[in-house]
Amino acid sequence: MKNIISILFLFLTISINSQTVMTRTIEVKDGQMANFIKWGGKKTKMFNNEEGRSSFYTFNILTGPNAGKIWRAQVGDIASFDNDYQDELDYWAKNVSQYIENDQASRTAMWTRVGWASWSPENPPNDLLRRVIFYKVKEGKGQDFWRFRERQVMAREAMDVEMSRTTVLNCTSGCDGNWVAVFFDHASFEDQQSDYGEPLQALISKYDEMFGPDSYDQDSARVQAAVEERRIRHMRLIPELSSDN
Repeated sequence: MKNIISILFLFLTISINSQTVMTRTIEVKDGQMANFIKWGGKKTKMFNNEEGRSSFYTFNILTGPNAGKIWRAQVGDIASFDNDYQDELDYWAKNVSQYIENDQASRTAMWTRVGWASWSPENPPNDLLRRVIFYKVKEGKGQDFWRFRERQVMAREAMDVEMSRTTVLNCTSGCDGNWVAVFFDHASFEDQQSDYGEPLQALISKYDEMFGPDSYDQDSARVQAAVEERRIRHMRLIPELSSDN
């Protein structure tokens, strides 16, 4: 997932206390994935379910040039990233690092969750599959991009038909251009396809009802013109390597 990261748009006013996510790509040694999951999972369950410490969520990359590698996300408020817990670091170095071929530090990035552009049903299911769309937004075109994301959330909240949860991350450090990541949760690839039927049509109908006839198509076209590059990846959450909260 090389060069899929961004600089924060200056016009956005995102609180410094917003949820922060630091991600990195990990290449596990051949034949050592089971050991990596076992010992990395023990570390995560032991240290990363405590209040005041960062949570970790770990994904197996399914598609793209990094397929088969690990995408590990550290999640917390910005203050939590000031703390280096030596017990965690020591445990990882002793028990986990031996199974890693390349802990690709050059692909480490810091993101901010954009709450007003994200949406979740009241009781989200425990879906493991993620379809992730990475957008590289052209300089000066952020307004068109973010209008569409915000209006989608407003339309979803007004709909009777529920769609999958979406989480929007905007990169704030380690960036190569204006990149934004939009995560869609699904139970399976078949479940992903179902979102394109009745739920999508309901979303378009509600969007046009709220913002004017053909608004969905018009705003979508503006986004296409505002985006310099788009990449789609699939990942699957590894529960054993992820925090419980």
